[in-house]
Amino acid sequence: MNYLILTRAGLDDFAAHAGATVRTGVTVHLNPGVAGADDIAALRAAGATVELLEMALTYAEAAEAAFAIPRPAGATLWIEAPPAPR
Repeated sequence: MNYLILTRAGLDDFAAHAGATVRTGVTVHLNPGVAGADDIAALRAAGATVELLEMALTYAEAAEAAFAIPRPAGATLWIEAPPAPR
């Protein structure tokens, strides 16, 4: 499984809901500045591959940019969506 995480809130949500078993063997693509060194180390210790994007993506750019993110054939990419309106 592959995840495109754009914001700190998205990373926190991923960490809260994914659990260590889900993170094992997944690839997490992060916007620059979203995660600190400790966050990245924790993801890697849990078995995740962490890739930092070269430049930050907005929500609007994420869907189009997803086509350029390398991943194995047939692999799913989950993209962080903006928060729902209240």
